[in-house]
Amino acid sequence: MKTKIFLLVIVTVLLVPITKAQFINNGTFFRGTLYWNCSAETGTEVFYGGTNLLNTVSEVDASAGLCQAMSSLTIGNAYYVSFDASRRTGTATSPSITNVDIAVSGTTFSSTVTRTNTTFGWINSGFIFVATSTVHTVSFSAGSGLTGSSGMIIDNISVVSSPLLIKLLTFEGQLENNQVSFNWATASEKNNSYLKLKEVKMEHYLQVLEK
Repeated sequence: MKTKIFLLVIVTVLLVPITKAQFINNGTFFRGTLYWNCSAETGTEVFYGGTNLLNTVSEVDASAGLCQAMSSLTIGNAYYVSFDASRRTGTATSPSITNVDIAVSGTTFSSTVTRTNTTFGWINSGFIFVATSTVHTVSFSAGSGLTGSSGMIIDNISVVSSPLLIKLLTFEGQLENNQVSFNWATASEKNNSYLKLKEVKMEHYLQVLEK
């Protein structure tokens, strides 16, 4: 089986260097709840309906949240927060519509993420915020209708400097019936002509899927 990776490529007038400084600790939960607060809960993926015995993840529900202070930020710079999320399935499923509220302190960003998948599966989401302080706290908490102990499963949280000349609000991909559907939205765009969605194959070349 060939592994496929899909990239959203921004075609711009200017060349922009890409930087990937790390601003969050233990985003993969490999070290359990270390660095995480707000009554964080972690466990193996299989406990929440997944298949990977070796993958440690976190659950956000009515009694367990996630929060961590992001430090060394530069005021005025944009940062991209991304994470994988799935509705909890298996023997103790979460509500059919599972909502989690996400916020960055200082009123720089707040939104709700929803998952409705009937079988366990990771869907990546992300958002951009602009730092108004050198320290901001990112938090995940139970959203509307999430009142029990079964909630949304979170993994692979990362925060990086955003090199984009666009303000990307969301970018999500989901596998359905052997086809991958992508949806994204931008808040603003500068000096870019169009967006390209490209596929990276194991042979390390790019194939344009859509423009």
